[in-house]
Amino acid sequence: MSFDYDRLAQQNGFNTFREWVEHESTRRRVEENEYRVSATRLMWGDEAARKVQKELEDRSEEHTSELQSRQYLVCRLLLEK
Repeated sequence: MSFDYDRLAQQNGFNTFREWVEHESTRRRVEENEYRVSATRLMWGDEAARKVQKELEDRSEEHTSELQSRQYLVCRLLLEK
């Protein structure tokens, strides 16, 4: 008997396990990016923080479609832990 991951996800308010995992992955990435921008602002000021923010946004757009593919889903989760 295998574990029902979709049922676990539904107990947490999501339709599927994949939807839950993608939500958590996005949430963690956003928190990490916010931390990077804040830390940069504290250390080097607003201009440096804006540059970091822009670089993170550009990188996010560039990799979104690739990282949303099924083959990278498990890899993303492992790397984010």
